[in-house]
Amino acid sequence: MQRWLWLIGTHLIHRLPVQFVYSLAKIIGKIVFIFWTRGRQNMLANYAQVLPNLEESERRVIARKSLENYYCYVTEFARLPNLPSELIESALAKDEHFEGIDRALEQGRGVIAVVMHFGNWDLGASSAALKGYPITVLAETFSDSHLDKMIVGTREKLGLKVTKIEGTAPSIIRDLR
Repeated sequence: MQRWLWLIGTHLIHRLPVQFVYSLAKIIGKIVFIFWTRGRQNMLANYAQVLPNLEESERRVIARKSLENYYCYVTEFARLPNLPSELIESALAKDEHFEGIDRALEQGRGVIAVVMHFGNWDLGASSAALKGYPITVLAETFSDSHLDKMIVGTREKLGLKVTKIEGTAPSIIRDLR
C-alpha cells in the first residue's frame, strides 16, 4: 500500500502547483496526527522526555507541526530528481566551513557528518555530492520492498551511496571508509 501511495503522491506532486502541494502536505500532516494514534502517542511521549518544561498542549502543537514538516519534506524529496542540478547544488553554500572537510579528504581521511532527520537532509547531501564530495548515507529499510527500492533509487540518482543500517557494523564501517 505504501508503494501505491508513493506512486500516486509523486504523480500528483509533479502535476499540481507547488504551493498547493505544500498546503496539501500540511493538511495530510494534521490528518495523520489525528488518526495515527500509536505514532501520536509515541511522539508525545518522546517530546515529554526532551521538553519536560512545556505544557502538554504545547508539546501537541510541536508534534503536529513536526508531522506537517515531515510531509513537506516528503514533498521536497519527491521533487528532487526533477530539479535542475544547478538548483540542487546551490542549496548548500561551499564556504570556509568546508575547509576542514577538504583538508581531511586531501589527507586521505574520511569525514562523518551527523545531521538531524529534520527537514530536507537529502537536499544537502545531494548538493554536497554534486560538489564532488563522496556521500554515503545510512538508511533504514522500508517494510514495503518496492517502496524501498524506489527511495534508494532516488537517492542513488542524486549521487548518494545508500548503506542499510540493518547491516552488520563491519559492513557499515567498510562502506563509510
